[in-house]
Formats: sequence, C-alpha cells, structure tokens
Amino acid sequence: MSRYQIFDNFVDSVFVLDAEGRVHYGNGGASILLEVSSKRLTAGRPFAQYMTFDPDPFSGKWQDVSEATQIREITFQLASGYGGSAQVTVQPEPADWTEERETKDKRWILYFRDVSLEKTLATKYRGELDQKEAMISDLRDAREKLEQYSKNLEGMVAERTAELSDTNHLLKTILDSLGQGILVFDKDGRCLPVFSQVCKRLLESDPTDNTIEQVLHLKGTDEDNFAKWREAVFEELLDFRDMVPLAPQTFRHSAGLEIALDYHPMRDADDKLFGIVLVATDRTMEMQALRKAQKEREMVGKVTQVARNREAFRGFVLDSRKLLEQLRKPESLDLTEVAHRLHTLKGAAASFSLQSIAAACHELEDDLKKLKGGDRGNFNRKVASQADKVMATLDKELSMLSELLGPIGVDNQVQMVEIPLTQLRQWSQALIKGVTLEKAQEVGIQILKETSEKSVSQAIQHLGPSLVELAASMGKRLGAFEINNGDLKLPAHFAQGLMASLVHAFRNAVYHGLEEPAHRKALGKSEAGSIRIHFDKIEGDRTRPWLSIRIEDDGRGINPDAIRAKLVKKGLEQLAMAPDDQVIQVILRDDFSTAEEVNAVAGRGVGLGAIASEARRLGGSVVVRSVPGHGMTLEIHVPYPRGTQNSDSGSGSGGNQSSGSGGTQAA
Repeated sequence: MSRYQIFDNFVDSVFVLDAEGRVHYGNGGASILLEVSSKRLTAGRPFAQYMTFDPDPFSGKWQDVSEATQIREITFQLASGYGGSAQVTVQPEPADWTEERETKDKRWILYFRDVSLEKTLATKYRGELDQKEAMISDLRDAREKLEQYSKNLEGMVAERTAELSDTNHLLKTILDSLGQGILVFDKDGRCLPVFSQVCKRLLESDPTDNTIEQVLHLKGTDEDNFAKWREAVFEELLDFRDMVPLAPQTFRHSAGLEIALDYHPMRDADDKLFGIVLVATDRTMEMQALRKAQKEREMVGKVTQVARNREAFRGFVLDSRKLLEQLRKPESLDLTEVAHRLHTLKGAAASFSLQSIAAACHELEDDLKKLKGGDRGNFNRKVASQADKVMATLDKELSMLSELLGPIGVDNQVQMVEIPLTQLRQWSQALIKGVTLEKAQEVGIQILKETSEKSVSQAIQHLGPSLVELAASMGKRLGAFEINNGDLKLPAHFAQGLMASLVHAFRNAVYHGLEEPAHRKALGKSEAGSIRIHFDKIEGDRTRPWLSIRIEDDGRGINPDAIRAKLVKKGLEQLAMAPDDQVIQVILRDDFSTAEEVNAVAGRGVGLGAIASEARRLGGSVVVRSVPGHGMTLEIHVPYPRGTQNSDSGSGSGGNQSSGSGGTQAA
C-alpha cells in the first residue's frame, strides 16, 4: 500500500513533488481543486502546468526545503483561470517512505488550503469523519494482528504504537495548521480529546474535560437553550441543516475578535449521528475588510452623486441649514411642520448617501413620535442639541466633499450658481455689441432667468441612483426613473418646497408599490419596476396657468380593504365605509401608514402628507388614483409660479414631451 494513501481522505489538497517540481501524487482534494483525475496527477507532469504562485515562496526549488516550513499565505492561479488566496506548507517526505519506493528520488509534500472560498463544510468534515473511521479500522486490524501474533505481542505493540504516534503527530500538525478552532462534542455535551490548538485562542478555553457549554462560556438561559438544542439535534427529529441556524452563530471574544461558529454532523456506518464538529473561524479581518469596502462604496456613491448634481446638492444644503437653524429654536415651530420637514430632509440626505444625517433625522422623528403634551420642554432641548450635532455633521461632510471636488458653492445662506463659460461669453459679447437700453434689458432678463430658475429635472433627477439602491436593499429592482417634460422651468425656491417633498412619493413607490422580481414575473410584469414623472403646464379658465405633476408606478397599487382595516383599528369606522376612490385618499393624511412597523423608509405616516401639505400651501391639491395590481398615480396640481420662462409662453405645454432624449433612466 502506498504511503501516499494516508492523504486520500484529507479535505485540503496534498501534492507530492520531486526536486524538479513534477507531481507524483495528488489526493482527492487536489483533483477537485484542479479539476483533473487522480491518474493524471500521478503522471509526473510539472506542477506549474496546474498552478502558479505569486509570490512563489519556494521559487520552484523544492530541494532547498529541508524541514517543514511555516504556513505561508500566497495567491495562486489555476490553469482553468480560477485564482485566489491559499495557505501552503511544505515538508520533506519522511526518509522511510523514500526507502520503500522503487525509485529513491527525494520528494516533498505540499499541503495546500484554499482560503478564498469557504468549502462546503459538511463535505469537508465528512472527510475528517471518514479519516477517523479509517483510523478506527486500522486499530481493529492492529488488534487482530495482536491476537494472531500474541507470542510477539510486546514487539508488535511497540511497532504499531510508533506508527500511530507518527500518524497522529502528522494529523495533529495538519489540524493545527488549518487556522480554525475545531473540536467534537457528543450528545451529552462532552468535548472529545481531539481538537485543534487554535481552539484555546479563539474560544479562550481548553476543551479538555469540559462541556461544550463551558467552552462557549454559556450561562443561564443561554446554557439551558443550547442544552435543549443539543438534545433535539441528537434525537434527529428535524433535519440537521434546519437545526444549525438555531445554535449560537458567533462567539464573544474578550479581545473583540469576530469569531464565527459552524456545526457539522459526524455519523457512523449506519448514518446515525454520534458527534457534532464545531468549527470556530476568526473572521475579524474579513469583517473589517467588508466594513471598509462598504464605507468606500458609500463614499464613492456620495462623491459621485454630488459631483453629478452639484446644483441640487447646493439646494439641499441651503434647505437643510434653514431647517436646522429653525430646529435650534423649536419652541416656535408647529410640530406637524417639523415632522414634514424632517421627513423630507431625511429622504434628501439618503438620496445623496449622507447616511449619518438621515439617521439623525430618523432619531428626531422617533422623539417627535413619543412627544406628549407635558414633554415639550424636554423635546425642545433634545431637538436643539441634536440640530447642533446634525449641523456639525453636515459641515464635516461639506468639508470632506470640498477637498475631493473643490468648492461646492455653498457659503452660509448664499447659494452659488454654475454658468457654462460659453454662456457667459455670449452674454458679454451681446453687452459689448449692444448699444441700446432695450438690448441690455434683454440680456439682463436672460441672466436673471438662467440664474434664478431651474428645470424640474434638475430638482429630482439625482434621486434615481438612490432609489435603485433602496430597491436593491429590499430585494427589488427599479428599472426606470423617467422624467417627462423635464425642461419646464421653475424658480429655485419652488424646488426647495414642493419639489423637494416629491422624494417621499418616489420612496413610497419603491417601498409600498414595487413587488419583488419573482412576484412581478408571476404576474406577467417585467422583473424591474418603473417610476415615471410627468410635468405639464395646463392653461386654465383663469389668467394664471397650473402646474400638473403626475407620478406613476407600475407596482401593486393600493388595497382599499387594507386601508379600511387600518381605519377600523383607529376607530374611524364611518370613514372606512366610503367608496374605494375616497378611502385611498386617506394615505395623504398625516400619521397614517399601511406599513406594519416604523423603519428608516416608511411607517411614519408623514411622507405623502408632506406633499399634500406643500401643495395646499401653494393653493393646490393632491389626488391619489390606483388600480390594484397595476400601480398607483399621484396627481398634484398647483398654480404655476409667476415670472418663470414657461409661465408667460407656450413653452412646456403639450403634456408628454420628455426631458432630454426621452427621460432619465435610473437603471
């Protein structure tokens, strides 16, 4: 029997190479890794044909390795193109193995562990179980030999003991080299004496003569619950995979390490569970890297949003500062107005990936929700204090963005406007050539309109990317955020009121309206939903035209019966008896939401109410229309702002024109 067969049941990949780097053996793990047969691995082909290291810790000179090396972490590349990180160690083949072969060439054993991908642990530790069963089988063979050769009992025992000692030493070395805490416990919770030394560091205890509850430092209710879980697992009333999520998934390390726990069954030849393998993995660096990567992604999103939508961001900053200044003296504010403005500020902050500001607004909303009649003084003090913190956070964000993007163009309450250099040159040339007062007035009017008005698309088009991200975070897909007739001009201050509040309609459409892709597909819809905004100038009976804003989504629509159930729960039975088209208007009321719980997106009953409030303030109205299963439409009508380019001409009317070339696509 080949000595190399001892590696056949190893989960990690094991290779045997000669001085020239040719492969003479590869275990099952190596075959799976390289996707080649075991027979091919014994053909003596160069190791470099299968895999390359970067850096090569051995420089291809295996003959220089005279003793077992320390574990080294390297990157590797397979011939198939797959690559990643791995831990490797090399040691010379034992001398007695060399003597037993027909060829006496010196060889080296390479242990390879792929750490870039988590192997299917059940398969991995099933291999360890098979290995232990093989050892048990060897012990049985040894016992039979001892009985057969009882006359030479002492010598045979000594010989077999030496062999097992070498094998156990090798196995222990490999087990300890994995870098994971591995132990086995039985149905009574007793830890078996076989465990990796890493357990002592990761679990901060020695499994020897301890129960698994003691090793995991479980006490009180946690200890009782784990004991009940262990008992249920060994009774095998449920599938083992279904029971694993009910066990502790992490270990609280005193040094703050993030230790992940996983569990795998050990079964005998009759497939009966006789032990559980606990695997403790230090994922501190992995989690830190993930958090760092998340912060970097957020930073990129934040910088990209501001860079692409500087003017909208300036408006957001000015509006935020105005609100925060008001919140510093909240005793003079109407609480409903505060709720509307806070909710709008939170949605706008989220659209620019300013999560710290959005979170602070959410906290203030919680305080406002809890406010009772006699608590106004405490609330005012907390709001004022929190407003100072949010203002400081906003200034910090502006400072950081200015370092990356240059001056943002917001200085206290003064807003700057960016004008293309070509436009400035045209105005300058017109003024230089102009010799009449009429010509100068014409240029002045153009400058005033250019600097004091903005198109409706400028006010909302930056919301598209954040809505796509919001949908993705909920397992949904937003395919289009389309703005039609987006070239209509409005005064800049107008966008800071009604236009700013529209963010609630869009987030509401994503949260309440859009279905999950699989659900939409089952309904015959495209997997990705859409939100479309239509702007129109409508000539009315009076001298002043009206601005019409229509926001449509193709989601699930509004369920009147669900709203009726909420109304009944609130004691508004009479209102619940109204027709469907009247009942659904309730979602425009403050403090009404169909969400079951309050979170960072919905549940306050403020969002659509803020839009309705802004429309009423301008002398307009809001109406909700819906066809269950086909989507919802929010129709907003307000008097058209005076003095704009579009209010005095036919420009912008006609209904279904698109901004730019057919609207703004979110994805």
